[in-house]
Amino acid sequence: MTTNVTILYMKSVSGLGSAIMRSMQLAKIATGYVSDRYHVTARPMPKARHKRQLNKVRDLQDGVVILTKHAISDLDEQTLDHLWRHNIVLADWIDMAPSFELSERIDVHIAASMAQFRRLMKAWPDKQVEFLPHHADLRLSEIAFAPLKQMQPLYLGHPNNLKDRTDLEDDLTVVPVQAQQEFIDFLPQINRFNMHFNLRSGGRPIAKRHDVPISKPLTKAFNAATCRSNIIMQRDVEDAEEYLGADYPYLLNDDSPETARDTLCRARDDFGGAEWKYGLEVMRSVADRVSPSRVGTHLETLLDRARYVPRGTDRVAI
Repeated sequence: MTTNVTILYMKSVSGLGSAIMRSMQLAKIATGYVSDRYHVTARPMPKARHKRQLNKVRDLQDGVVILTKHAISDLDEQTLDHLWRHNIVLADWIDMAPSFELSERIDVHIAASMAQFRRLMKAWPDKQVEFLPHHADLRLSEIAFAPLKQMQPLYLGHPNNLKDRTDLEDDLTVVPVQAQQEFIDFLPQINRFNMHFNLRSGGRPIAKRHDVPISKPLTKAFNAATCRSNIIMQRDVEDAEEYLGADYPYLLNDDSPETARDTLCRARDDFGGAEWKYGLEVMRSVADRVSPSRVGTHLETLLDRARYVPRGTDRVAI
């Protein structure tokens, strides 16, 4: 018997990287790496207006529904209630603040990072919490990467994260990206670089809601690993040491421009040597841990466990 699994995402944010990767790309991973006991698809949802959302999901019954982060907050109460009464509902918070108000209509909470997994376990000790690692952008797998003759560092991201780092722009290539199309346009050139730079301006603040900090997955490191590149990032970024290890050579102990510049210079001198090669070895292991096959295995295990969530008498049995 095949169980239908539907990943719901909001059409209004379908161009955002998190929506693409954690809905459409996740469904694609499931097609290749989850057994035929599950049929996984992604479905866009309209904004809440005149029962449009409820009409869009009336056919979803006796299955599993995964809500991506914007769908969790943007589905109206009537739609969420229908989904919960007729399906098993999973919430994939990714990097969104958990909502205690909605938890009664969520059977399983999904963490995209190990730090988030620990926090969700603490926030909901009586709820089922599962870990589903984030993956690298699947579009990177379509690009050929070959060894370069020297270190070529790259900052690819929102320009605000480098607003206090203009003095570093002579040391690396800065490609400002604020929209998904800008990222897509740059992709054919990403194989010209082999050191990714992920220092955020002034450190990375951790927002809170109901005293539960928001955790972000280590996606930039996963993308760098898929690009067969090393990465410079802060040691205190959540999950950094858990994936890279405390002895990864290009973790920064602080976010000062001086430390970043010194590390860039050291990495340039390391190029081709033992430290550089060790860094690449670590990144290969990271790429393997978040590969589509590994994520698919995690997803199938998660779905197997979700099917045994206790269900009350007012809900349809799966």
